[in-house]
Amino acid sequence: MDEFSLIRDSKYGEMLSYINILHLYIISHTEKITVSELADKVNMSRPAITQKVNDLEKLGMIQKRQSKEDKRVFYISISDELREMTTNTKMATVLDAVDKKFSKEKKEIFAEMLQYMTDYENGDVDKE
Repeated sequence: MDEFSLIRDSKYGEMLSYINILHLYIISHTEKITVSELADKVNMSRPAITQKVNDLEKLGMIQKRQSKEDKRVFYISISDELREMTTNTKMATVLDAVDKKFSKEKKEIFAEMLQYMTDYENGDVDKE
């Protein structure tokens, strides 16, 4: 399941058009992007994108951060809440798939291995 589907199926889905979801997808997959760069990527005017970005910001789905190098520049990114929601949903999907795929015994062995690795890293076991 990709971010597009997660956002569409989330509590925000009903408030968003497919073009908004496309904007969020591009924003989430671009490390540093400005409104102007987003406008270029989707072939829309800067004022139209600015309005869409402002709407998404009001919904709490994106955040703007001012550049440290150039105070006139603002980068946009998905909000921490949206990032956490998609991450948690992805993790739940993976865990559900693992639960269905592997037997109880195999999952117990894997959990034991993970616990050992954690204990080893924390210095709670003898390192042979």
